[in-house]
Amino acid sequence: STQKKALWVGIMASLLLIKTQFVIFSPFLFLISKDKRTFFLGYMRGVLIIFLASSLIAGPGFWLHYPKYLLETEGPKFGSRVEELFTLYAFFQQIGIPKQASLILNSVLYGVSVMLFKKNYKDAGFNNSFIALTLFSLSFSMHILLHDLSILTILLFILTSRLVVVGRAGDTFIRNLFFLVVLYLVPVLAFRISAPYLSIVLFGTGFYFLYNKTLKYKNETVTLT
Repeated sequence: STQKKALWVGIMASLLLIKTQFVIFSPFLFLISKDKRTFFLGYMRGVLIIFLASSLIAGPGFWLHYPKYLLETEGPKFGSRVEELFTLYAFFQQIGIPKQASLILNSVLYGVSVMLFKKNYKDAGFNNSFIALTLFSLSFSMHILLHDLSILTILLFILTSRLVVVGRAGDTFIRNLFFLVVLYLVPVLAFRISAPYLSIVLFGTGFYFLYNKTLKYKNETVTLT
């Protein structure tokens, strides 16, 4: 049933929390879910399972020290170098904005993006919205390294399948092909261009997909479940 499907989608979405920085995805996924109440219940069940499993493995005291651990390891000594992060938070620091101000600016822009997404996701269509939310989430996360961009593979599959649907002729095909190439090249360009600057490419592409209705095809669904 649709309700059961929404429950499982919520549970599966909660698995993103295995990578803490992907909590950024949650509001977007909630917005595009059709049965929001059931999705939320499934999501919270998944969170509970992760919490219990982590507590069983690491002990209940783990949660008291985990926030401090995250803050202490978010630095160059532990491999978290600003110049290697594909995030707007890192970009702001790269252009000279202080760390705390970068955090505030990143949070404000994230909130604005969630509101804009809520307003436009239905008109954009499901695939466009999913592409947009993925790129927004990567851009606004605090800690995105090169290997985290493997999630772009999902978007490459979406764009590839869309090329087959729209055929080889027309402006829509060319634009979808263009963004397919752009997203494919982002990880490659990281070897030549500082990663924070590439976060602008991710964010800008997400914004384009959210607002450009011509890139979707007819009869496209608008919700996750």
